[in-house]
Amino acid sequence: VSGWTQNTGASAPAPAHLVPFRATGAAAPVFCVHPLTGMSWSYAGLLRHIGRHHPVHGIQAEGAGGVADLPGTIEEMAERYLRLLRTVRPSGPYHLVGWSFGGLVAHAMAVRLRELGEPEGTLFLVDAVAATGAGPAEPIDEHRVHRLLLTAAGFDDDRLAPETLDFTTVSALLRREGSLFARLTEDDIARVIAVSRHNDALLRAYRPARYAGATTYIEAAGEPRRSAPSHELWRPYAGGELTVGHVDARHHQVMQPQHVDAVGVQLTEALGRAR
Repeated sequence: VSGWTQNTGASAPAPAHLVPFRATGAAAPVFCVHPLTGMSWSYAGLLRHIGRHHPVHGIQAEGAGGVADLPGTIEEMAERYLRLLRTVRPSGPYHLVGWSFGGLVAHAMAVRLRELGEPEGTLFLVDAVAATGAGPAEPIDEHRVHRLLLTAAGFDDDRLAPETLDFTTVSALLRREGSLFARLTEDDIARVIAVSRHNDALLRAYRPARYAGATTYIEAAGEPRRSAPSHELWRPYAGGELTVGHVDARHHQVMQPQHVDAVGVQLTEALGRAR
């Protein structure tokens, strides 16, 4: 959420879209693209798995223009975020990490970087699922966002009754867990809902291009309701080598504290292959 994206470790403020998890390092930078909610904080648990020679930044959906200035397509979003990459390092390679909706955007960024002739970096997708247009959309409201925040902090969402998740209850639970998300105000929650709805509409209208470079795809192997493995559904969009890994968790749980290390180990391996 805008307002919390200032650089905490470097001497100069970061652009509003960037969260500098680690601002310094001489190696190719790593960029983690926000999921549907627009917040990249969920990637913080990956930092210990990324060598200290890599700068690491999260990309937030909201910049200085706030909700009123969100891009109208995923392709436009990718172009905007490529400009952010160049504020950190004027030329590639760039390593891109994206979970869920963030994987769609990271993939679109990699496609465009290749078109521009930039050297290839790692493309690391975590259970990115392209929209099929099938099935009703789950409403995105404060109850769903409250549930997403709590599951991101590590709560078992199957035990979270939506009707009990008012702002006061959720904030108290997040503070008890020491979660960064406890900083969110009710106004912030309203903006997260707006961003999530906007990104959900972009997702439903989008079909990925085919990326000719190498892709690492990490599947949420604990997801019970899939007709086919998600990496097989992604294969049409991977024109180069596709390396597949797994995490024993459901889609929305993979960045939880109890699962994120399993993702991080595989990210370490992917960055090693890039070298």
